[in-house]
Amino acid sequence: MENYETADRCGFAIDEKRRKIWAVELTMLERFISICEKHGLAYYAIGGTLLGAVRHQGFIPWDDDIDIGMMRKDYDAFLLIAPQELKAPFCLQTTENEPWCYRPHAQIRNNSTTGYMKTEENLICSKGIFIDIFPLDGVADNRKNYQKQMRRMKIMNRIFMNYFFFDVMHDKKPVVKAAAHQLVKMYFAMFGHKNVYRRFDRLAAKYSADQTEYIGELTILFDNEKYQWEKAWFADRKTLPFEHLKVSVPGEYEKVLSRTFGNYMEYPEDKENSSLHGGMIFEPEIPYLTYLNKRSD
Repeated sequence: MENYETADRCGFAIDEKRRKIWAVELTMLERFISICEKHGLAYYAIGGTLLGAVRHQGFIPWDDDIDIGMMRKDYDAFLLIAPQELKAPFCLQTTENEPWCYRPHAQIRNNSTTGYMKTEENLICSKGIFIDIFPLDGVADNRKNYQKQMRRMKIMNRIFMNYFFFDVMHDKKPVVKAAAHQLVKMYFAMFGHKNVYRRFDRLAAKYSADQTEYIGELTILFDNEKYQWEKAWFADRKTLPFEHLKVSVPGEYEKVLSRTFGNYMEYPEDKENSSLHGGMIFEPEIPYLTYLNKRSD
């Protein structure tokens, strides 16, 4: 395993700022793991974190985040436990405790740092560096039920996007879309942020993973089948090194990675743009409130 504090990994230059971002994220991951172990909750490294654990024994050199998956039952339990277990500067961010945060999954954030997407700058929510925690929900075995579920989730996602990011998405404010935006604002005012989020969450969790053959990251990737896996691949857990930590991974992680990434041991040609988090603002040594106050001066 290569030390993440080195300046080079696999021929990719790792600057000091990226190393500091990784150090912040590793501290949060370590705290997350300790909470799960204390309360008997199962979790899995997924996405780029699973790929990094297998291929690099740590971070993918050009990646900037940590992805964790939990079966819905464990995920819901973690959301109840974490607020009491996390102490400042850490916090759990969900749509329940921060209604102006549009994100259909949980994050642990470090509020003594800055880390957010440019499109989120005007949203009123915590903006520290984070790790992602995704619920893994059952994928309906019946194709018609699955398609109906995905259609409804996509409609709700469009409602969310129109409500939170209208100014970012539409510079010229087309009349029809502006009218739709007003209707969406009325919808949120009528039902309330939390109730709208809860409806979306219930849709994602409609089919219990206990009764389906496949599971997936339905809350964020919808019907992207690369992120839907046979539940049997997660039946057992293994442990792999991730930098100086040990993380849980699906027992049949090779099959999970092959479905998601294809030939996962092959490096992408465009490394710089391989992270899903484009347009990120990171300041690992500046609290986000301080950073935002300076930008507004």
